[in-house]
Amino acid sequence: MRKSPKGWIPPPSMTVPVDPEEFKFCCALMSAAYSGQMPTEPPTKQVVNIEDLGEVSFADVPINRAMLAVRDHFRQTRTEEHQDEFMPMAFRIECFGDFLRLCMKNKDLRIEKFVEMQDGDVTSINEELVEAAATVKIGNCGFSRDELFDKAIQLMQR
Repeated sequence: MRKSPKGWIPPPSMTVPVDPEEFKFCCALMSAAYSGQMPTEPPTKQVVNIEDLGEVSFADVPINRAMLAVRDHFRQTRTEEHQDEFMPMAFRIECFGDFLRLCMKNKDLRIEKFVEMQDGDVTSINEELVEAAATVKIGNCGFSRDELFDKAIQLMQR
């Protein structure tokens, strides 16, 4: 782990681009697990080993069910030596969630062309915005909104 005056900086291995199609799949998988549309094992029954901390389990809340569904996908589709591919995917998904949350919080009007809303909740996200999030550079503070929106617009024009 690296720390700067501004806080924690992710290691380069966590910020590498990921396959856009798999990123879109993992976002859909998370959404289904989060909303309860797909059955998942309760996070309290799954144990995760954290270095220097030991084994822990997580509370049974939607975000934990969602991320554990993605982790399980990687366990089922990767050999042991490729399990580390989960970390950049998980980090990108978290950064994308932060990006969406901050756009809403800061009332960034650019987000309106990329999401559908109902009762204050995002109900649909434009595929090009999701695809852009798979490959746009992640900086020390997550995605640059300008870069992510620019990339999504480029993808829409292809």
